[in-house]
Amino acid sequence: MLIPCIFGIVVLIPIQGYFSRMYYSDILISYFDYLPLFFHINMNDLSNYRTGNFTPGHLWFILYLFVLSLIALPLFSYLKGDKRQQFIDSMTNFLYRRWMIFLLAIPPVIALFFSPSPGGKNPAYYLIFLIYGYILLHDKRYNSIVDKNKFVALILMFILFGANLAISFLEIIPPSSLANELMHGLSYSFGTMFCLVVFLGYGRIFLNITNRCLRYASSASYPFYILHQPIIVIVGFHVVKWDVGLPIKFFAINIFSFAATLIVYDLIVKRNNVARFLFGMKPQLKKKSKTAQSFISEDQTG
Repeated sequence: MLIPCIFGIVVLIPIQGYFSRMYYSDILISYFDYLPLFFHINMNDLSNYRTGNFTPGHLWFILYLFVLSLIALPLFSYLKGDKRQQFIDSMTNFLYRRWMIFLLAIPPVIALFFSPSPGGKNPAYYLIFLIYGYILLHDKRYNSIVDKNKFVALILMFILFGANLAISFLEIIPPSSLANELMHGLSYSFGTMFCLVVFLGYGRIFLNITNRCLRYASSASYPFYILHQPIIVIVGFHVVKWDVGLPIKFFAINIFSFAATLIVYDLIVKRNNVARFLFGMKPQLKKKSKTAQSFISEDQTG
């Protein structure tokens, strides 16, 4: 995680900042003149592309995952062996009761209200779900807990999303009020928990398959995530200037960005071990020739 994160922030994210600066500013400078400006860090503004200031961009997620993994590592080590099993057994007995798994949304709510959120991303919130993942997915008994609650979670998920849309559309709660902030925190955490139960429960039933296309996509997913946003920004920078309707621009940005990302991955990242290393992939081993393989086989059997 660390190498792709550093590489992406140093090499790829400045591209987004440069095109954003060109779009929002009348002052045009070359990319190499702009590059030193990107690394002027303003801790109060880590997500604004308009000025082209430093930002981790979409790679904030990888940065968080790396740092939070280090923070959680002592806890994961502590939970190894008998201590882990005792703790997991206790949690399993509690969560096995119907609907109890939804109470796991309460600690993230508390984190949202009482811990800082640099750049609008709350590290404590994501740390809690990382710990949940380690504990819950470590024991197959949790599959039965998810299965017991997946239909209820599906219903509650749609109810919650519908209620949020209605409240926003009808402006039942003032946007800047404490009540709106509380509603947002509760719906965000409980909505996440409902979605997790739905995706894990029904995904195990309908998505537990593999084929050549899925294996290719599985290998491509991480570099695809790292690459996609700079390419979207470059494509979007040019497409938004077209004198056509908004739907055409939308589909053009999606199609051209997807195709360009796929081409860059397949022709550059996938086939080059240096690029694979920078994008967090394992090196590609060279295939031995058939002659060499047969010679080795004969030598071993001889």
